[in-house]
Amino acid sequence: MLTRTLALLRAHLGVWRSIGLPIMTAAVHGLVALVLCALIGERVGPFAYGLFAFSLSAALVAVPLVGELGFLLRADEASDWLDALPARAIERRLAKAGGVLLAVSGLALATLLPAALFLPEATLVGRALFLLCGIAAVQTAAATLLALQGLLARVPSLLVALEAVLVAAVLLGALVSLPMWVQLGDIAGYASAGPWRAYPAAWFAAPFASGGLDLARLWIPLAAIALAAAAFAFLPRPTTPASTSGRSALELVLTPITRLARRLWVGPRELAGFDFVTAAFPREREVALRTYPLLGIPLAFLWVAFGMEKGAEKDSLVALILFTPGIYLPVILSHLPATASPRARWILDTAPIDERALHGGALKAIAVRYLLPLQLVLALIAWSLVDGEFAARLALPAAAVGLLALRLLYRASVDGLPLTLPTDEAVRVDALGGPLFAAGMGLVVFSVAAEKLITTPLLGLAAAVVVFALDAAIDRATRRLPWQQPARADVEPDAIEP
Repeated sequence: MLTRTLALLRAHLGVWRSIGLPIMTAAVHGLVALVLCALIGERVGPFAYGLFAFSLSAALVAVPLVGELGFLLRADEASDWLDALPARAIERRLAKAGGVLLAVSGLALATLLPAALFLPEATLVGRALFLLCGIAAVQTAAATLLALQGLLARVPSLLVALEAVLVAAVLLGALVSLPMWVQLGDIAGYASAGPWRAYPAAWFAAPFASGGLDLARLWIPLAAIALAAAAFAFLPRPTTPASTSGRSALELVLTPITRLARRLWVGPRELAGFDFVTAAFPREREVALRTYPLLGIPLAFLWVAFGMEKGAEKDSLVALILFTPGIYLPVILSHLPATASPRARWILDTAPIDERALHGGALKAIAVRYLLPLQLVLALIAWSLVDGEFAARLALPAAAVGLLALRLLYRASVDGLPLTLPTDEAVRVDALGGPLFAAGMGLVVFSVAAEKLITTPLLGLAAAVVVFALDAAIDRATRRLPWQQPARADVEPDAIEP
């Protein structure tokens, strides 16, 4: 039994390594932990430091767990092959649980190792126990999150909402919680923690106390690791379809706008690409699960803005929120070639459709289906947070700049025909750095300049007309140019046959 389980475990790990290790994610987590733990470590005692470090590590791991890492665990390429091997169900479950434990523990160590360096009053044994308790805390949080994902897998709207709220909570916690952790000071230990004893991270920080380790409470993290392993082994693997069916409420609301765009904005040659992406792209479940949690970014800033007093500082933050959709356009665009049915790409490859027109229609579909609704919602929020005059000044210029950003970022971010590549092959993470940096810096500059220079709604309308005219000119010029699609060496001819 042990031999077969270890063989299955090696197969899981081999497939995951071939897809790619989250090295960049781990490096970013380590840097964040190094900076924040250095700030907190010298201001609190061991127990309070454990509360902070374990909360930080669990929160940072949760973000990739609902994104790239969660996608890997939900769509394990080895599962179908492994299910056909002569092994018992319990051996397969144990192997999968071991793989998940190793994957989550490796990502947790990216934050826990830097955090262990700043543990107050620590010995070598204390730091080793700190790593053990931290891994237990992260494993428990991961098991809980995976269980929620499994329960909500057949209700995509709830699952997406959970993930967006999670991303917003992590970002918000990083922004506003540092003073709260500093105020905890030197809590002597778990026994004197008061209401903090109900906080889950306190259960794993219980062995750490001022003056020495409280080893009598070490059973808590040890039991938690065992329970997390059991959860990973026996939680059912979600069996969800690759795409959703039916029309969502958003689609129904956008139907008149979509028809108007087809009539007045989309060219005759672009209609095929526009209709195809409008209908099919939002139904790609894994694309939604990877991209929709990004809505947590403006949610986090909105939460901060709600708590601010009216004034110049709040106006600047709300102006930045209005311009935020363009910042994560590269991520959405990079997923445009992704699909759960890549073998059907022969339909596009053999269709008598101009590739340039196909991309032109796809660009306008992204604008109507994603950019426009978000800009409208943010405009209404700006109205409620500041006033109607502020929204009238900046909402329309923000939408115009977002459309121009979409136009300029499209070629740099889209690496293939729409909905033609496997999801894990479509997105080149290494190629996103340039577009993300350009979008982030450019749109921040635009938001600051717009908030300072556009002082009346009439000026806002004039600025929007100028930007829309520039976008239209680029659109006309682009239609005359050949589309130079980068060659992809990883797509073989056999992969595109029906």
